[in-house]
Amino acid sequence: MPTTTRSKSQNSATESSPSDMNGRIINHIRAGYPGLYIVSPEEQRVQAETHQVAKELNYSLHFWSVVDGLVDSKNGQTRQANDPLEALLAIQDLKEKTIILLRDFHLFLADPNPILIRQFKDVLLRAKTQNKTLIILGCRLCLPPELEREITVIEFALPGKQQLGLVLDGIIESAQLKTIEGEQRDKILDAASGLTTIEAENAFALSVVESKAVDPAIVAREKASVVKKNSILRSLKPKNPWNPLAAWMC
Repeated sequence: MPTTTRSKSQNSATESSPSDMNGRIINHIRAGYPGLYIVSPEEQRVQAETHQVAKELNYSLHFWSVVDGLVDSKNGQTRQANDPLEALLAIQDLKEKTIILLRDFHLFLADPNPILIRQFKDVLLRAKTQNKTLIILGCRLCLPPELEREITVIEFALPGKQQLGLVLDGIIESAQLKTIEGEQRDKILDAASGLTTIEAENAFALSVVESKAVDPAIVAREKASVVKKNSILRSLKPKNPWNPLAAWMC
């Protein structure tokens, strides 16, 4: 039975050429937006796009998480700023022309600390004069009223056929299958449309395990399962008829 190497296909998908989303982020940064919020469950893909953005703009790039602290993407140097307030203070010391991707920072905004909110607003004010952009990355929108007008929200689009095709090619290569082209390839990619790159990779890999091939019927079955799960999760969320973004809100 053929085996699959998952990391190879994922890297292929995330190291793709600049996308339309890439251009949108670049335009916002060039326009001097100090705070962006990207809504997406695809952390790896967003990070890859952010790398491309920083490269094109000739900006430095730092990642932050509560586990890793503030990490320079170029040399891996880490600042032990694991606390979100410490991170904001450390960001002020970074050089101009820097992008800071804040992973899971939205979780600290669900029940906002007034000191954290005040510091965030102050950092955004200084960032605008220093060509710095703070990007919050989260799978859902979670902004307190105090920051709603300070931060611009961008919903990250799901991968298109080209990006899904890269994931498919990675699975084919790692499983040592024959190249899939033409109508069969289109059927597989159509079946995967609407999935994230990781969900598509999982569906392709499962199909290889079950049928020793990438079967569009199995991919479609897995997509239906994902859609059903997401529908159940959405039905459990409290709905606010006055807020069109309620489905994304905390």
